[in-house]
Amino acid sequence: MAGDGREVRRDGITAGMPSRRAVVRAGSAGASAGVAAMVASMLASMLAACGIRVELPAPTPGPPDRVPMPDEEAIVAAALRAQALAGLAHAVGDEPVATRHTAQAQVWAELLAAGGAPRPTATTTVSTSTALATPATATTATSASATGTSDSSAPASAGAPTTPPGPVRLGAAEAELPDPHSVRTHRDLHVAALAHDASTAALLGVAPQWPPADPLPPAAAVSLLGPTRAARYAVQVAAAHRPAIDRAPDLALDAALERRERALVAVAGSAAPAAPLGYTLPFAVRSPGDADRLVRTVLDSLVASGLDPLDALPPGSTTLLAVARLHAEAVTLAAGRGIAPAPFPGLVGR
Repeated sequence: MAGDGREVRRDGITAGMPSRRAVVRAGSAGASAGVAAMVASMLASMLAACGIRVELPAPTPGPPDRVPMPDEEAIVAAALRAQALAGLAHAVGDEPVATRHTAQAQVWAELLAAGGAPRPTATTTVSTSTALATPATATTATSASATGTSDSSAPASAGAPTTPPGPVRLGAAEAELPDPHSVRTHRDLHVAALAHDASTAALLGVAPQWPPADPLPPAAAVSLLGPTRAARYAVQVAAAHRPAIDRAPDLALDAALERRERALVAVAGSAAPAAPLGYTLPFAVRSPGDADRLVRTVLDSLVASGLDPLDALPPGSTTLLAVARLHAEAVTLAAGRGIAPAPFPGLVGR
């Protein structure tokens, strides 16, 4: 008899308790949660009857859920876009563009690392379409207009899609621009990257595809008027120090800057200051060589001022694309005079 009055069988099992065979069978079956719970209860009763108490270790807590950094999705998308464009530029043999996009991707990756976010890879997914949208097709007419020649590397059959030349494919990918209006942090990086990509597309002969954007507020337009007018004045001085036969590039640049000035004055409205009669040049111009240096200097300054309108825009402003578009225009004008775009134009000194 057990101490509590229950009968003990010859095999040492107290009456009313299952045999070891039954316990093993029940445990090995494990076919349902009910059976498992019953077995656990029986084992606990047996161990308690023997005066044994089992203490299981507390479960180890998992790592806390990571809080995404501000604008993490937009930064991941920008990093993936830069990686994809770098790969495409390398594939078509444009190493300068590939190098610039690689530098972009590195900056985005460093930002993510500083915010505790994982480094994006080719398998990273985002719920936005801003990573990279490469046009699936391009017509022969587009290829011919952008390069002056058509791709004749393979015979074309009637109705068959034509693969555009490498520069056009790269330009088309660069021209597919995301909309950064929702970002609230690192706006200068996003706008500078957009300006780089848009100017690269234009230099490859493909017009950038700008999403719809709200116009600049007057204060933002005013911030660009001074550098634009100063550049116009310097270009006119440079043209005056060249032989008449060599002035065409300067005159074309002056016309482009005049259009830019008029557009900015129209946006600024009554806030636009009157144009000064002249500007102090950074150095004396006495030769065509000095004229070339002067033009490059003022275009560098124009690019350097391209992000200044951001200071007049509140967080969440929907006019970031308008700033990027004007900035891309300045970067493209500078590139036309031999100043290669930086990975993030205009960020030096900010």
